[in-house]
Amino acid sequence: LWKCFITVLDLGFRAGGGIGDITYQEEFTSPFRSAFYLKVFFDLSFFLLINVIFLNIIQGIIVDTFGRLREQLKDKEYDRKYRCFICHLDCWTIEKAGESFIEHKQKISLCVVLCLLGRET
Repeated sequence: LWKCFITVLDLGFRAGGGIGDITYQEEFTSPFRSAFYLKVFFDLSFFLLINVIFLNIIQGIIVDTFGRLREQLKDKEYDRKYRCFICHLDCWTIEKAGESFIEHKQKISLCVVLCLLGRET
């Protein structure tokens, strides 16, 4: 029963991948019983270390990166919608000053275009 439990534990976790499929399979016979337990321990520790921990770390880094990119995109969309591109004031500050945000953006854009055209001539 113990041999069955250890074998199922050893082969069940690593089924379909890992270093345990490539290395030599030790037998449970009495002179090599310690080598069998050592191999089971090595295979399971390799599986836990490489397959579980490192792959979860890599997956976490990927998820974090995409989350950061999504946050940057959201910030850019917010700036595009609620901030003036030229003076970088938000729409609430401009409207507190008594000017419409849309009119401010149109006026600033026109002023910038005219200034750039004046510099070229």
